[in-house]
Amino acid sequence: MADHSPANLSAAHVLKESAFSMSDLLANKQRVCLLDELAEEELSPEDAERFDWIICGGILGDEDTEDYVAQDRNKGSEELQKHAFPLRRIGKPQMTTDTAVISAKRILEDGKRYEELKFADSPTVKISAMESTDIPFRYLAKEDGTPLMAPGMVGLLKKQMEEDDDFF
Repeated sequence: MADHSPANLSAAHVLKESAFSMSDLLANKQRVCLLDELAEEELSPEDAERFDWIICGGILGDEDTEDYVAQDRNKGSEELQKHAFPLRRIGKPQMTTDTAVISAKRILEDGKRYEELKFADSPTVKISAMESTDIPFRYLAKEDGTPLMAPGMVGLLKKQMEEDDDFF
């Protein structure tokens, strides 16, 4: 299995630099996929032949979906949807943007189906011997079942918890 850890993503095809503009995307909008948690179709390996670009970011799951929909979606997503890009989703639970990017790569380039991906939902992350925190997002799971997180994430969580303790 290829190493898709955050440290090795710079070599992934989905993250290679390319020179294109929004005009390029609009001129080829049927070749652009907008990931949207409300889409009816899952992203699939067959979509690799259909799409050249994937747009992801923002809310990619059902966390606070009712509030999200009630607010007529956020302005960025609303703006993108005006262009009628084809929509796909990667499951219902909300995932981090980096998880969505890695998942899209595994589906489109590695040929995995969504159902074949292993996830860690709302993982508990140990910060110290006495502290842990629950993360309310979906992460891809490593072989041992632990969440695949960006390097330094646990350190950032620890720093945030220390800052929150200083507040009280």
